[in-house]
Amino acid sequence: MLILVMMVILPISNIKFPEINTLVYGFLGKDITETKILFLGDVMLGRYVETLINKKGSTYPFIGMESLAGRYDQVVGNFEAPLSQDHKQTDVESFNFSISTTSVDSIGTYFSILSLANNHTFDKGEEGLAFTKDILTNKSVKTFGDPNVVDGTSVAVIPHGEQTIALVAINAVTTLDSTSTIELLSDLNTKSDMQIVYVHWGTEYKLEHSQDQEGLARLLIDHGADAIIGHHPHVIQDIDIYKGAPIFYSLGNFVFDQYFDDNVQIGLGVELVLQNSELTYRLVPFTSKDSKSSPRLMTVDERSQLLIDLSSRSSPVIAEKLRESGIIYIIDTLASL
Repeated sequence: MLILVMMVILPISNIKFPEINTLVYGFLGKDITETKILFLGDVMLGRYVETLINKKGSTYPFIGMESLAGRYDQVVGNFEAPLSQDHKQTDVESFNFSISTTSVDSIGTYFSILSLANNHTFDKGEEGLAFTKDILTNKSVKTFGDPNVVDGTSVAVIPHGEQTIALVAINAVTTLDSTSTIELLSDLNTKSDMQIVYVHWGTEYKLEHSQDQEGLARLLIDHGADAIIGHHPHVIQDIDIYKGAPIFYSLGNFVFDQYFDDNVQIGLGVELVLQNSELTYRLVPFTSKDSKSSPRLMTVDERSQLLIDLSSRSSPVIAEKLRESGIIYIIDTLASL
């Protein structure tokens, strides 16, 4: 059962601690195991983004994340293009992407895990995909997922104390092998404590999810997924909940060279905080409207307006929570997921 609650901070004076008869130093109480993960949307460092990087340096697309440095144990994104050994900058009108190795010089500072399960990482074929994996690994970034296959390489495991969270990257823009996906989820349910599907899907530029997305999300949750986090439409889509599992249909662009509309220049981060067995999801909105392809955290006013808009398109179950704070607090235990 899903319960949404307000988060309340009590003054220290209102908290009664048990009497302690022995002299102790520090805090004596229940050990807290905490893991913080930030999920971001599409990251594409080619075309005009490459021009900006060449002018301003490889940190340019990510400098707006500096204030988040050290906050997260893992930062996850979707790497929306292959690196290429025989790289030539992609023309602004082309959709066959290529990324320069110099563009990822600093990416390991900002991301720890990147998905390759999307419709562009195969733009340079098997050779480009293998080269991309090698270079990102050398930059201390773990890759997971494949544009065409769902198997063991689709999984990234994150430890949480003695428990584990399995991230599963899939590409559903092209034909998805649903049988392999369901078999993988079923297997992970016996080996991990929480399963999060990080999925490339949906219709570009649509602010609300499609029936195909909804059908796939429910299928994945029916077979063990505990949360669905989507990307590809280039805009932020609505949020839903099914059987207690949140569905973030699309996080929108994080770094991209699209400037023709406000909606393609804002993106959503999803912060997942696990404290022991309690889960909190918090929305972290970004905008690059005043700094092309270099997102920054939204101001309070910008964030409030986004949450009002997003709540009007999202499930009534969580709409009020979105309007109030952008925090979805789910009382549950990993063992019950």
